[in-house]
Amino acid sequence: LSQRLPRQAQSSSVHFLHESEQAGPSHRSVPAAPVFSTTAEGTAPALMQEAPDEIRQVTLKRSKSHEGLGFSIRGGSEHGVGIYVSLVEPGSSAEREGLRVGDQIMKVNNMVFDRVTHGEAVKVIKPREVLMQLHLRLLVFHRFRVFW
Repeated sequence: LSQRLPRQAQSSSVHFLHESEQAGPSHRSVPAAPVFSTTAEGTAPALMQEAPDEIRQVTLKRSKSHEGLGFSIRGGSEHGVGIYVSLVEPGSSAEREGLRVGDQIMKVNNMVFDRVTHGEAVKVIKPREVLMQLHLRLLVFHRFRVFW
C-alpha cells in the first residue's frame, strides 16, 4: 500500500540589492519554510525544511590586466537558467574572497544578471581590469524528512 504525501505549493522570492547596501559584505536570511510532520497513518503533511537564502557581495580585483579572476561560469538565459559559478581555482582571488561553486551571480557592477545569455555574461565579466563587484545569491536547498 503506497501513500502519497500532499505537495506544498511552490513559492518564489525576488531579492533586490540597493546601492546603499553595497558598502560592505552583507548577509540576509529568509525565514525557513513551515515545518510539518506525518504519522504512520499519513494524516499530516511531511516535515519539510528549507535552507535560507543568502545574498553576499564579493569584490574581486585583478592585479594584472592579463590575469584571470580565478573562476568559471555556466548557464545563461538560452538554457533557461541563471549564471552560476562552475569552478573556483584554488589560491585565486575568487577563492580568497569566498566565491563558491554553485553561487548564482545576480549582479555584476550595475548590470542585473537575471536574463543574460552566457556570452553576454562573459563579455561583462572578462574585460574588467580594475574593479568588479559580484552580487551573489546562493542556491536554495530543500531537505525533506518524513517521520513514520
